[in-house]
Amino acid sequence: MKISERFASSLLSLLLLLSCEQFQFEEDAPSDKGTSTSVRVITRAENGSSLSYPIHVYAFSSSGALLSQQELHSTEEGGIQMALPQRSQCRLVAVAADESVYNLPDNPTLSSEITMKSPVLPSDYSDSSRELAQGFSLSSPLQMGWADLVLSGENATVSIQMYYQVASINVSLSHLPEVCVSSFVSVATTQSGITFGGSPGGAQTTRIPLDSHTWTTGEVYVFPTTGNQTSFTIGYNDSEGEVFASVNYLSPLKAGTPYILNGTCSDGSLQVTGSVTPPTWSAPVNLDFSFSPNTTTIIQGDSDNTGGGTNDNPSDGDTYTVTSIPSAPCLWEGHIVASTMPDEDGKAATLLLMSLCDKGGLTSAFNTSSPTSAFSTAQEYSEYALSSWRIPTEEEATALRNAYTSDPDRMDALIEEAQGSAVVLTDDKGNNLRYLCADAEKTFSFKQGSSYNSIKSAGTTVKTYRLRLVTTVRVVVANP
Repeated sequence: MKISERFASSLLSLLLLLSCEQFQFEEDAPSDKGTSTSVRVITRAENGSSLSYPIHVYAFSSSGALLSQQELHSTEEGGIQMALPQRSQCRLVAVAADESVYNLPDNPTLSSEITMKSPVLPSDYSDSSRELAQGFSLSSPLQMGWADLVLSGENATVSIQMYYQVASINVSLSHLPEVCVSSFVSVATTQSGITFGGSPGGAQTTRIPLDSHTWTTGEVYVFPTTGNQTSFTIGYNDSEGEVFASVNYLSPLKAGTPYILNGTCSDGSLQVTGSVTPPTWSAPVNLDFSFSPNTTTIIQGDSDNTGGGTNDNPSDGDTYTVTSIPSAPCLWEGHIVASTMPDEDGKAATLLLMSLCDKGGLTSAFNTSSPTSAFSTAQEYSEYALSSWRIPTEEEATALRNAYTSDPDRMDALIEEAQGSAVVLTDDKGNNLRYLCADAEKTFSFKQGSSYNSIKSAGTTVKTYRLRLVTTVRVVVANP
């Protein structure tokens, strides 16, 4: 079964939660009879083909040292048993990875990195394609899951939820020149791997050759990209030599998401259409763009580009005509403008909008029982027909904080005028409340004071995080 078919039948989760094990965490009453806790890990899957075997299960101490390591080879084995030091903290890591595709270090620590081996291409690929290829897998998308434990009793049953750690890419080109003999697509700054603790590795360039008979890559798997955008290079050979075209996609490639590019070469330029299937498996987000050799094309990020509100030019997508550039902080078409980023010529700008709604009681992406609460909130949110809202990046979170702390009274008045939810600084006990950002992996505060300036890593057990969503729109001053 192709991974795209498996994606379509998987649970509707922002990070593509696999329909696999749902372990209940049960722990017997503390006992002094022994010095170790017997931890049982049971694999249950609604669809056995959704999991790759073997599944490697590792237990690490709080310092990151390996305590125990075992393998599960099929659903028929019924689970594994580990004896771990009692009255200690540890992290369990489950890894579903084909060792012919991925490098799994012997005796790893939490900081050890899982990487991809060199791709093994079909026999009809050229030697030059084999030398070019790097940074992708033709099969076996990597799956991982984590659980943090405090071991106090003699027995425990552990819950680990698996996630895809890679994106899939499928590129197809048509109407290439008859003299074309080879083609490839490269993806800049993909992660080199992922650590056992779940941190991204360094950056690399992924290069994927196309099949010279069909001019397709087929479905291949890559690690997510770093940064806030993705740079593609598509190259092919014509009668004059190698031809290159660059495309900047203003969004990262995300784990658990399939990316599809369908390109048609016409009159010396490459017309490309594609779709990004969101992890919630709603209607695909269509990307229509063209690119030509020796030029760079900019593609907006993974919004639906439907526009809305009072846009007088629906064909412009997310570009709105205005009589003057809004000066932040202010209200624009009922939305709160937290930041205005004008173009050099002063005739257009990008507006950073802060959601009217303020959500509370959320968990971070590191929470083992509800890691996608913030993502689900973002996916479901809409405001005056704008539906492409997202968790703010670190930079956007800083912009929101600066907009608020520079003049809280002004921002509170704007929120009240727009009939939005107030920014919440503390709980009923006076404790500082923090807001999620950076894919729900980090937090920031709206509270004034230098001690609240920093952006911090989110916790695994906190259930009181808040969320203020953002989106960006383009505004252009109408011609006089």
